[in-house]
Amino acid sequence: MQIPHAHPSDPPLWHFSLRFYAQPGIATACLALQNDCDADVNLLLCALWLGSIGRMVSIDQLQTLDQGVARWRCAAVRPLRAIRSALRDEKPLADQTGIDRLRDQIKALELQAEKLQQFELARLVQALEAAPGAVPAINASASNAPMKAAETNLDVYQTMLGCEFPSSLRQILLAGLADVLASPSP
Repeated sequence: MQIPHAHPSDPPLWHFSLRFYAQPGIATACLALQNDCDADVNLLLCALWLGSIGRMVSIDQLQTLDQGVARWRCAAVRPLRAIRSALRDEKPLADQTGIDRLRDQIKALELQAEKLQQFELARLVQALEAAPGAVPAINASASNAPMKAAETNLDVYQTMLGCEFPSSLRQILLAGLADVLASPSP
């Protein structure tokens, strides 16, 4: 399957997610947190993106974002993922080539569903930033501000999930973020 491209009018969250997810080890780390901690990869990417722009989120704000996309995640993203996984694991027909093509089509639909979820997260972030009590950016003049904000956001998300993220996965995520921040946007 082709890696999706961002359109200039797509939200910055989507642009960030495509660049970040393409970094070595990031997909594996995100999927491990999805499987082991029931993390929503899109919400994880949103928390890291907010960190990358020096924004920290409170647990209440992250829960608001989560609640804002929960119905979509349950109605579209998870069912598509479950079908795709079942077709990979079950081998229900002899025509494996046909099944593989169908899986690729379902994967494309799953990616589109995740993209729509990220667009909604971007909209919800804008609403949160306009709301009273929004968490301001940390000292943007500090060179490590985005990394500190991202670390804080990871802490908030693992607390919200009630699942401590393994330090090895945190290191992979933060190293990938550092690489994205160090390289100019295309």
